Amino acid sequence: MRSKTVTAALERAFNSYMAPEKFPVAVLFLSCDPRVVDVNVHPAKLEVRFSNEQAVFEAVYYAVRASLEAGQGRPELSLENTHRTTYQVDRNPADTGAERYRVPTVETGKTPSFGTSYPGGSSASRDRLPPVSVPSHARNAGGYVAHPVAPSQSTPGQSNRFLSDLAKARENSASGVRVASPAVGNVPETPPSVSTLASDVPAYRYIGDAFRTYLFLETDGELLIIDQHAAHERLLFEELKTNLQTDGRVASQSLLLPLPVSLDPEGVAAASEYRDDLTSVGFDFVESKGGVEISAIPADVAIPDAEDLFKKAVAAIEEGRGDPAVTARERRERALYQVACKAAIKGGRLYAKEQLEYLARRVMEDPSVTVCPHGRPIAVRLTKEELDRRFDRIK
Repeated sequence: MRSKTVTAALERAFNSYMAPEKFPVAVLFLSCDPRVVDVNVHPAKLEVRFSNEQAVFEAVYYAVRASLEAGQGRPELSLENTHRTTYQVDRNPADTGAERYRVPTVETGKTPSFGTSYPGGSSASRDRLPPVSVPSHARNAGGYVAHPVAPSQSTPGQSNRFLSDLAKARENSASGVRVASPAVGNVPETPPSVSTLASDVPAYRYIGDAFRTYLFLETDGELLIIDQHAAHERLLFEELKTNLQTDGRVASQSLLLPLPVSLDPEGVAAASEYRDDLTSVGFDFVESKGGVEISAIPADVAIPDAEDLFKKAVAAIEEGRGDPAVTARERRERALYQVACKAAIKGGRLYAKEQLEYLARRVMEDPSVTVCPHGRPIAVRLTKEELDRRFDRIK
């Protein structure tokens, strides 16, 4: 049986939780009065239709979205090696019986494989999750009942605080000069001790960063490896989205001189038609010859990035142009993806230790932060047991 409405609701719920080229797989249970289901819309009985499609869409969308926002845990990195590690002993006839040991190597021609597995798949782990609170307008809409499977644990952050704390991090370059530490009162000069963290934050130790891209934390018998750009991007996206829902738009900064942006006629038409959407994500602009002139940009976006960001925001809005199923909320969220991506700290650049420690703490405070808005994982776990097995400490 197929339902275009249920499929659309499932795909829309996965927006910002799955890469665009991938498709969700789920088991859904929807209870409703059989009289509101039409099973005769397909000659082979392969498709069904509901008398109130919007109610079904909302029930499925909010149930799936609530489960995703709760977070399904962070994937575990597995250093799979099906071949036994061999140790070679060199005996030099000139030596007096002394043995020289080489570094352990994998059997010739065999290389270890790397993979990830996601926790939370067992029924036991699902049973430990408390029930979800679904919006009242979707709970019993039109007689349909949503059955979510996980709680929403996200808590709105203090957007201005977090944006200002990391604003200076973008000013660094690859030249090796560290940026100034954030102002006292925003990020402490020394990392907070475990005792000063919120009671529900798991104890952890910040180890450092590698390749100027990944943060390493030790916590509860495992290493947590965080992609600094993906993590910051997700946190910014959630906070910008909260601002949008609360204030109707995100904070913007006015430009001293207008910024000209070249657009084709279709782009100008789309920007004008969806001006409210672009204004809500921090842009102010007027039409000009050959494009537009921008007078304000999102507050945490650097001016050199503004032109490219505006073009991508227009392109994101154009994707859903003419599609009545794409709501204004979805169009604006797509534009926010681009704002968060441009404003987030980057991989491969040098940042102040205090900034990275603060980012790590924010990730630890919110276990629902698992994927970036584009669907990439934010962090992976590497257990001590896996390392012990890799070094042949255990079998």
